[in-house]
Parts: sequence; structure tokens; C-alpha cells
Amino acid sequence: MRMVKTPDWPADRFKALIDRILDETGLNKAQLAGLVGINPSQISRWTNGSARPRFDTIKDLGEALRLRYPNLSVAPDELIASVYPVQGDMAASLPPMQATAAGSVGDSPAETPRPQLAVIPPNLADLKNPTPLEAAMMDYLASMQEELRQELRRLHEKVDALTAEREQDARDQKGA
Repeated sequence: MRMVKTPDWPADRFKALIDRILDETGLNKAQLAGLVGINPSQISRWTNGSARPRFDTIKDLGEALRLRYPNLSVAPDELIASVYPVQGDMAASLPPMQATAAGSVGDSPAETPRPQLAVIPPNLADLKNPTPLEAAMMDYLASMQEELRQELRRLHEKVDALTAEREQDARDQKGA
């Protein structure tokens, strides 16, 4: 008896969303792939669970669909969450975040996805019931904000120290 490997991500949920997108838009897999410039066979590998889409590719697909099909019932964050779900402790289950596309990962299921901040809605204060992805990104932004505050404090201390040193040097030169 041949054993079939099950994907380590919810491929069935993703396949259902892709099927829904194809049905609602009237696109075929090749046309869907064309929206983000990937090989149509990649869509098949995703939907059969043999490959996990890269985060940035899914984000780009969701955005392309949102722009081209504004009335589509599948939101970009729903598409992303179908591949990279948030479960339990958000910090533990979410992949590491990054602010740019640099260092993006491949389509291998073993690679860690790297969500990008461009997915976050522009006005976070207006979010009343954030999706798990939005909530996780808001948590990430809060932690980054704290890191930036600490770094800014360190820089202010360095500036104060350099200013004091410069003032002391000026006093020393006057006294000499």
C-alpha cells in the first residue's frame, strides 16, 4: 500500500478558496497564475498540496484579485490566512516578519514564510474586529515600535554624551 504524504499546511482550505476564486471570476488556473506572473503548474502544485505558496506570492495574488475583482468574496487576508493560519499562541505560530521583500523564501513547504507589512491596512485604529493575521501583524508592529523606542533612547544617550564631550573640549580649549 502506497502512503500519501499529507501537506504540513491546510492545502484543502486553500484549494477550496482557489476553486471559489476561479468560479467567481471565471478565470482558469493559467489566467489566475498570469495575474502574478507564475507558471500555471504552480497553481496545481499548490492546490494538490505538493507545494506551499510563498507568502509574497499569495499576498501579490490577493492584491491583484482585490484590484481586478473588487466584489470578490475572498479577501486577500483570507487567502493568506488559508496558507499561513494563526493558531494558539500567535507569536509561536506566526512566521518571522520582515519589512521588505529582501530575503523572501521559496515555495518549499519546509521553508519559513516571511509575511510583509504591506498587508496591514493603512488605518489600524479603525479595525474593530481584526482578523487573526491583522492582529498578529499589529502585535508585531507593537514589538517593533518598542524596539525602535529603545534604539532611539540609546541614540539620544549617545548624542547627549557626544554633546557633553564637545562642550568639555571647548571649555578645555578656552582654558588652555
